[in-house]
Amino acid sequence: NDFDERCAQEPVNDFRFTPTSTQAGDGALFDCFDVSGNQLVGTAEESGSFTATYRAALGTGDWEWMGRLGVRYQSRKPMDVMNLVWLPADTQWDGSVTFTNDNWNVVLFGNNLTDENTPRQLTDDPVNQFDAAFAGNRPNYRYALRIPREIGVRLNYQF
Repeated sequence: NDFDERCAQEPVNDFRFTPTSTQAGDGALFDCFDVSGNQLVGTAEESGSFTATYRAALGTGDWEWMGRLGVRYQSRKPMDVMNLVWLPADTQWDGSVTFTNDNWNVVLFGNNLTDENTPRQLTDDPVNQFDAAFAGNRPNYRYALRIPREIGVRLNYQF
């Protein structure tokens, strides 16, 4: 998840880093800064998920139940080519218990059970990308909040 060889314009244009070289691109020369070896923007070095499910009959009738528990993990991830701004690692747990028969489907669910609150993403603000009054002619950023803990019930009836 690292840049093999890359000379990026952003450090020079947006953050006034001193260029390390000048390169040609799209018929024009541009100043750039060497970011070779830096981690790719928005990618975690480590990520994984695991889900466990159990299903069984409920008593002697026509009801069945199913329990499911899942976890997703991502290590911290850089939000710029210089690897100066990072989003922290996050772990999110989700679960559900479902009861079903021929007509009914009842689901008790919980999303983000531990109320993980790290932002999901950090992006350039396309609307106010360069607001000189606010950021001194540097890019503005916005972040996407994570949905907080959610616990609920869903009822479905088929006829």
